[in-house]
Amino acid sequence: FFVQVSGRLEEMLDSGKLDVGVFQVLPDETRSTDHVLWRDSLVWVTSPDWPFDTGPVPLITFGDGGFYRPLAERLLAEAQIPYKIAFSGPSTASVIGAVEAGLGVAVLAETWVAGDLVTWQRGRELGELPVSCKVARSSPGEPSKVAAELLSDIVGELA
Repeated sequence: FFVQVSGRLEEMLDSGKLDVGVFQVLPDETRSTDHVLWRDSLVWVTSPDWPFDTGPVPLITFGDGGFYRPLAERLLAEAQIPYKIAFSGPSTASVIGAVEAGLGVAVLAETWVAGDLVTWQRGRELGELPVSCKVARSSPGEPSKVAAELLSDIVGELA
């Protein structure tokens, strides 16, 4: 059992180091063998006390291999808005905590926008964020009986 960023889980599955994984991909990156569990709209978020409406953007990410970082960096670069990585965390809780503390802005699933998170207004200047797909995927080839049952249980509970 691993908790890891989407990119790393996908690499582990593709190389056969992991039997089953649940992670995010863009809709055009889903595979015919994937089980799409749900879709999320993505939004830019910040703290209500720190609007970051001018100047370089302090970006909060899940680090290298994270699903949101390349999306955020591409949109900021296309809009010619300078940015720096202000914080990289290993979990949604750590990223939310950094945003709530006013360390910067982040891209997250819309379902996380609550409490001390608000939509980052300057993000409206940027291109539209895509929808993400949470998928359950098994490694290539015929899954073992245990992996097939686990995948079936995950899909049954979450889809």
